[in-house]
Amino acid sequence: MGLESLARLDDEKAFQYLGSLIDSAFHLGRPEGTDKALAWSDELEVRPLSAANQMLLDYFRANAWENRKNLHIHDKEKAWRWTQPEALQQILFLRRAVRRAEFPQWESVRQAEVLTNLANQLNTLGRFVEALNYWTRALVVRQNFGMALGNRGLALSIYARALFDNGHKRIFLLFSHHDLSAALSESAYYESEQDAPAKNAFRQRKEEIEALITIPKGKEPPKLHEHSIGDTDEERRYRQWVLYEKLFLTPLNDLGYHSIAACDTFTLPSFVTAINEPPTWIGFFNQMKQEYVSARWMLYEGMQVSAPHFSDKNVTLYNTLDYPSYSLAVERTKSAFRTAYSLFDKIGFFLK
Repeated sequence: MGLESLARLDDEKAFQYLGSLIDSAFHLGRPEGTDKALAWSDELEVRPLSAANQMLLDYFRANAWENRKNLHIHDKEKAWRWTQPEALQQILFLRRAVRRAEFPQWESVRQAEVLTNLANQLNTLGRFVEALNYWTRALVVRQNFGMALGNRGLALSIYARALFDNGHKRIFLLFSHHDLSAALSESAYYESEQDAPAKNAFRQRKEEIEALITIPKGKEPPKLHEHSIGDTDEERRYRQWVLYEKLFLTPLNDLGYHSIAACDTFTLPSFVTAINEPPTWIGFFNQMKQEYVSARWMLYEGMQVSAPHFSDKNVTLYNTLDYPSYSLAVERTKSAFRTAYSLFDKIGFFLK
């Protein structure tokens, strides 16, 4: 705190000081330490840093903004505000690190830290489906990374609570239990003893799941890959593409590439209306669902075309020299996006 500037320090020493200051400010709850750390970060930003140090600076900055956010964690009014500037900055710098071209070549532990922190932040904001992808990416680069395993397990158990289908709920809880068990195994990697509270939370949730359902022997729930994905080669290719892109209307999409998810089974929970009331809700839901699956097919169709359609023949178009692309396939793709985006308003109206 007594150091006014990092100007006289080389990069290695400057980053050592910056990291120490951020950690100390967090443990002591000292906002002035975080303020100085962010000022030092601005100072380092203008240096000709190596690619690894640029990513490390993004990571440190995100941690400093996390410190600022934690100052409001016990203030319910601030914690539940729609606008969260500290969270915005944290996500910005973590995403900036992930999107740098050199990120895949960075040391695996740092990659896992950044991806896990980004997932945790998105999950905190309620974007748990997007968070699942980042936890999974962290585990691709560091298979036994305990914080990614444990936090993904917690998120899957919370996801399960939001499902009204008991069959789907059980599968999610089994996946959650698998992740939590892996996070508590001897082979799980943790950076320090400071992760002990998180491990206690993982253990408690694991025990809660064991009290709710019977855990089968084996690593994964049964019968996930025994479902048909079509009767013809063309249908199977299409459904494999949808599975890979996680575009089926079912929560099971989010558990991975399993044939059990190759169907649009997502529907409404049970509800009661007056006996003389028309089936407005069901009709509206059916229409939105059909528009979505049709848009999905049009997108696939537009992406698969490798030759002009006969309807594109003998169409006089001027060469405007700005490299446009005109074809039936392009129009199908554009129509798919227009239809998909139009669903947002309809979903909002339906929920209202």
